[in-house]
Amino acid sequence: MRAGTLKIFISYAREQVKLAESIYLRLLAEKNIVFFDLTSLPPGEAYDRKIREEIEQADLFIFLISPAALRSGAYTR
Repeated sequence: MRAGTLKIFISYAREQVKLAESIYLRLLAEKNIVFFDLTSLPPGEAYDRKIREEIEQADLFIFLISPAALRSGAYTR
């Protein structure tokens, strides 16, 4: 990782995918390493384990708060 680069994890409800993707692309343009589920989770990988690892390794955690993200049973919770 180069100096000044952050490792960032974005958490969001599916209803916010367009906003999350916009943030992801802006962060990438600034040369950060960004975990965004749609591009960072290879098919067939144990996603729970991968997500937990990425959260633990992140310098910054971005949580897009919304009613959908906070509802009971939401993966974001």
